[in-house]
Amino acid sequence: MITQSQIRIFIITLGLLLGLNLWFWQIQIIGSILGIIFTITISYILGNKFIKSNSLINTLLGLIILISYLSVLGSIFYLIIGLYLPIILTMLIGVIVFGYFYATNIELPLVKIKFDWTILVYSTLTAICLFILYQSRTSEAIRSTWEVVPISFWITLILTTGVLVWREINRGHSLILITIHSLLLLNVASIVYVPGFGYDPFIHLATEKYIAINGFITPKKLYYIGMYSPIIFWHHLTLMPLEIINKWLVPILAGLTLPAAMSLLLSKHQKIYLTLGVLAVPFTTFIITTPQNLANLFLLLIVILILAQTKPTVIWLLALAALITQPLAGIPALTLASFYQSIKLNNQPISQIFKFSGLIIGFFGILGALGLLSIISPFHPTLAWSAPLLSLFLPLITSFKITTQPILDAIYLYSSLLWPAVLIISLFGFIKYWRVDKNLKIISWLVITLFFNAILISSAIKFDFLIGYERLDFAKRFIEMALIVLTSVALVTLVNLKITDKIYQSTIIILLGLILPASLYLSQPRNDKHFYTRGFNISQADFAAVSKIKQDAQNKKYVVLSNQNLGAAALVVSGFSPHYFAPDGSEQYFYSIPTGGYLYKYFYQIAELGGDVKTNVDEIFKTIPVDYIYLAIHDYWFNKEKIITSTTQLNNQKLIATDENITVIRFEK
Repeated sequence: MITQSQIRIFIITLGLLLGLNLWFWQIQIIGSILGIIFTITISYILGNKFIKSNSLINTLLGLIILISYLSVLGSIFYLIIGLYLPIILTMLIGVIVFGYFYATNIELPLVKIKFDWTILVYSTLTAICLFILYQSRTSEAIRSTWEVVPISFWITLILTTGVLVWREINRGHSLILITIHSLLLLNVASIVYVPGFGYDPFIHLATEKYIAINGFITPKKLYYIGMYSPIIFWHHLTLMPLEIINKWLVPILAGLTLPAAMSLLLSKHQKIYLTLGVLAVPFTTFIITTPQNLANLFLLLIVILILAQTKPTVIWLLALAALITQPLAGIPALTLASFYQSIKLNNQPISQIFKFSGLIIGFFGILGALGLLSIISPFHPTLAWSAPLLSLFLPLITSFKITTQPILDAIYLYSSLLWPAVLIISLFGFIKYWRVDKNLKIISWLVITLFFNAILISSAIKFDFLIGYERLDFAKRFIEMALIVLTSVALVTLVNLKITDKIYQSTIIILLGLILPASLYLSQPRNDKHFYTRGFNISQADFAAVSKIKQDAQNKKYVVLSNQNLGAAALVVSGFSPHYFAPDGSEQYFYSIPTGGYLYKYFYQIAELGGDVKTNVDEIFKTIPVDYIYLAIHDYWFNKEKIITSTTQLNNQKLIATDENITVIRFEK
């Protein structure tokens, strides 16, 4: 047994060494090793205090409690002072204090090593999967993950899943193996895309780099910092590059915490339904790190932990972390926390205050937040009523078609049936357990408020500062969150049926084993006979083009017309400067981002609508005091040849960079 005193001495020693390395030594290997050990120790202590399950579940869920604490504490420091190095040390001291006072005696479990061929086979197959993914890594611009991942991965993954399913049926539940499988499925994109996957992560990475150097960025926002704070804290503490932490945070965190949270809900023979079932629904939101995705994870964990009767303190902490990470998910999280607190107060007079607060926050909180945004932000949503758009609910009514590829057809048939099935099962659960399960009742209210806000935002609020195809994005996020919540409700409903028939349970588990690879396929970017993806990932060529343009321009003032990928790469390479002033007086970035920015409308005219290059370039020169204008066209652009041909005929242009990836043309004033 490790005594409380020994744990306290260990925590203080680790904290002291980390502080010395942070302030003086600056050795990455020391920071990384000590930082990981320190995080695991504190996570276990917090989990043991607030979760009180077995050691593994305590540690895994203690990690999300630690992250939530760092999010809230770091955000407070950021808004008041900034995330300077002394503040990071202060946050470290705060974590040490928590660990010191919450430390208890630890009874180390007796570990019996017993040979199990299923574990050996599963581990070997998982290692092969990882090796294949590692060999498939790419820095090129691709539409889909599956363009570079070979068929051998799918064969190995199916075998791996089969072994896991067989073991679950015959040997019982293993949280460690389920967690490993979750990590494998959720981190495919992180492994395959070397620079990183997506667009938003690079924007946030550039922001994190700026804050890590300068302490804060202006204007100080009341959102996103909930994600930035723990990332910057661990960056300073471990000296790991921000690129690594930013890339892996959400995929690893989701893989570690979701199976553990779901294991709290059920008895041993039932756990397979939830621990595997949560990944049976396409999990795109958890494969990359963005504030919205992290807040979605907070929200889902809140739902699960409420169903598991976790302490309200944990629920409030996660809700606050979600709020300062992304209010679109944080406000629904606060709604749940308020409802849950009202139940825990057991009909005391004050419980009605929390219940009423939950209703107000749920139905009108988002509207108030958008109103505040219109005041403090240069981007102004406006009120304008229109009929709700059917396209908002398209994820619920996915069409299906038959092609010449039966396996692909089966995957998309599953996709088309999935959400109707989830809705039906969830509705059955709400009706059946409405009177007996108060926690399920408050979650039903959450779903109602999410759909209400989706309809309200899509029909009553206009985002004219965004490009046309992005104006429904805010509303669609509420549909996404509602479906995430309903998934957990549907799984709990199935399990609460308490069917003990061995054949039935085995059938369900086998079906889950077949569904998991399909869910993985649907969770990644795809380009096949059923689904067409226009977007490409940011490639190494984007970073090279940004450097080439910067080198060519030297000390000249310039702007760049390009797609969003090149703009995001520019933010990572050059930071948030230089800027220029548009004719309306607003400060704008020198690459054509965001899509609602001044420059992007010119790129859109040229690249999307086929507008005259000379006319658009001349207008920019008239309105912005720059010496050069660069036009960058990627090889995957649908009318690349037409644009380049028309452009190279102009007198004031010069081809400065061309390869198989990106063509860059310079215009001189």
